[in-house]
Amino acid sequence: MTRAELAAQLAQLTITNSAHVSSSNTGQAIPNPSYRDVDPQHWAYRPIQSVVQTGYMTGYPDGSFRPDQPLTRLQVVVSLVRGLGLKGQSHAAQVLKPYEDRQNVPDWGAQALAAALEAGLVTGRPGSSSQLEPSALATRAEVMAMVHAVLVYTGELKPIAQP
Repeated sequence: MTRAELAAQLAQLTITNSAHVSSSNTGQAIPNPSYRDVDPQHWAYRPIQSVVQTGYMTGYPDGSFRPDQPLTRLQVVVSLVRGLGLKGQSHAAQVLKPYEDRQNVPDWGAQALAAALEAGLVTGRPGSSSQLEPSALATRAEVMAMVHAVLVYTGELKPIAQP
């Protein structure tokens, strides 16, 4: 899944972190984002603007959004946690301890991943509950499972009964 495809999916969500919707943390209005690599004719222009304004995603310091860049599982998790404004209750190292590949989680995403695990938004890699594979490219199926978990977490959907 690419950044533009994730933006298109997340823009469909009605769940927002109200701190991001109309103003930044300083109380200033959030400007419409403008990225040098996303012109107004780009198919994901509006979804990208939406997810940046609601806090799910951000651009890069060089002024780009990189809409065609594939996403890792960890990048998707960070976007969801950021958009929901989730804060983990425990120290990341403690939450990640059961996972064999915890050393592969970069510092910049450890706390977000821990918060997502605590909230039930993500689990270990399918087929290996002891592996997170944070650097693996995210599949559409994995992203949709995470989005479903977000909707369950926020009460928008009921959980699917497990057989």
